Amino acid sequence: MQVGLLDLPLPSSFATDFSFAAPLPLDGIDLLIWNSAAIADAYPRESIRDGVALLSVIASQQLVRDTRAWRRELREFMARGGTLVVLSPGAARLSLHTVQDVVGYDLLEALPDASAASWTPCEPTPVHCPFGEPFKSFFEQLGDRFIAGATLGAANDAQPIATAGASSLACGIYRYRHPGRLLMLPSLAANASQEAARDVVEATIALVARLRLEGRGATRYRWDEPLQMPGEPALRSRLVALAAQRRALEEEEAQLASRLDSLMFLALLQCGDATGVIDAAALVLHAMGGYTQKGLRDMNMLMWEQHGRTRVLVAVDDAQVEADAHSVMPLLDHVRSQAAEWVPVLQTEIEPVALYIGGNRRGARQTREEIALLRERFAPLQWLCGADLFLAYEARDIARVESRLSAPAGG
Repeated sequence: MQVGLLDLPLPSSFATDFSFAAPLPLDGIDLLIWNSAAIADAYPRESIRDGVALLSVIASQQLVRDTRAWRRELREFMARGGTLVVLSPGAARLSLHTVQDVVGYDLLEALPDASAASWTPCEPTPVHCPFGEPFKSFFEQLGDRFIAGATLGAANDAQPIATAGASSLACGIYRYRHPGRLLMLPSLAANASQEAARDVVEATIALVARLRLEGRGATRYRWDEPLQMPGEPALRSRLVALAAQRRALEEEEAQLASRLDSLMFLALLQCGDATGVIDAAALVLHAMGGYTQKGLRDMNMLMWEQHGRTRVLVAVDDAQVEADAHSVMPLLDHVRSQAAEWVPVLQTEIEPVALYIGGNRRGARQTREEIALLRERFAPLQWLCGADLFLAYEARDIARVESRLSAPAGG
């Protein structure tokens, strides 16, 4: 059984050490013992508020990222048959500093299943075990090395294994949900020495061995000198290698799926209707450093501020172009009047831009030919099409948009 210790450093070589603040894969680990209370001291504190440590915005963001990483890793760990042993956080508490507000942080937030255990701090109370084996002898052996600093609520498929004093309130639970196991234990006593912590780890490993049916008939489970079966090292090495390959493939798959999602959204620039083109245009202009806001009353408009200039993109379809010759309001006036609605709001000079979407029904090549004719026919107007925005976004070069806006008639 390969053992990992998460924020429970012991001077030994039998286990692999992990830190919550530095997430790493648990490949090859069978049993992980997690000292959850250590999170409260693992990140830089900004201050103390209402008696609770408060992290800075940056440290809070880091903790959120680390929590997500560990939740994902622990979910995979238990899904492949791992045993997670969690030492209760007891009375430890922590607050996160977001940009908007200060919020509480659950020290068990990284548990894959939120319903696995909830905890409520309580007055430190001796641990009592009125339950059967193998838990009874486990707690009898450890004596005062544990303290009930919190009581636990658990899902229906978890069983209590220890209580806070003579009460019926659980301070330890065990849950087996094939193929993984979750064992919630009370906190280490505040005055627990390194030797006491080592005793807890040793007894926990032996307990888990019995739960995994690895310790039947053994008078002492040799956690410090485990028996190594023939071929075991090679099998474990192969398992770790395959896990690393699987993780790499999953990451590549996620990146490809994300890229495809982005491309499907960007495709709206060249095949979408007015709403789709405006939505996608807002994304690409913002990604290239501009500030964008969609229309006031008409969602077919997009305000765009960049480099000291304010422009309003007005979506123009075939119908507006075809109606120009006999319209009460010619196309030029239509675009200018739409854009002018922003003037009293922004109190600044506005440059109207016609965003041509009519060619989206006929393909990018024909759109390029059509917009060249439109630039010539409506020379006073600045023109753009979805293809212009897409090419600029791909190059991450806003100058490409500027060049299209200043293109000569017929260009």
